[in-house]
Amino acid sequence: MQSKLDRDGDGIACEK
Repeated sequence: MQSKLDRDGDGIACEK
């Protein structure tokens, strides 16, 4: 997603 960390609370850290 757009969040680098789980800012949405999805628990997925997207570093890209």
